Amino acid sequence: IRLERQLAFDKLAIVEVAQAVVYNGGAILLALAGFGELSFGIALLLRSLTGAILVSIVRPWRLGWLWDWQRVRSHLAFGLPFQGAKIVNLVKD
Repeated sequence: IRLERQLAFDKLAIVEVAQAVVYNGGAILLALAGFGELSFGIALLLRSLTGAILVSIVRPWRLGWLWDWQRVRSHLAFGLPFQGAKIVNLVKD
């Protein structure tokens, strides 16, 4: 998303092409190796890992936790009564 917002489509294109090559090549090689339909799942996992690694190299960012209490309260104000009603109905039935 950061690459799109910065209009760095040249870097984004490199990542997406690499993902496509890894997915298609991996699916074909795994199918030829006898993995059957599991080859699609493994190829998808390889594609995702490739994208994550390449994006981290192209546009590194600092990982960390952010806890926004105001946002949590707003979600809980809706979520607790909503989920609570479902739980009460489940217990009741």
